[in-house]
Amino acid sequence: MSDHRAKSEVVAQLVRLARRERLSYDEFAYVCQQARKKLKLEKPRRERRLPQFLTAEELKAK
Repeated sequence: MSDHRAKSEVVAQLVRLARRERLSYDEFAYVCQQARKKLKLEKPRRERRLPQFLTAEELKAK
């Protein structure tokens, strides 16, 4: 629960900053992009689905 509370405090700080600086949507998106670059955050790799193998009975049925 404390992790959730800490994150909501960070969100509240971001909201205060964005309002104080009067950021538009595009400006806010740019600021977030630059913050991700400085923090060296990357998107997680996309998971690949493994092929589904047929059972012996399914192979015989085809």
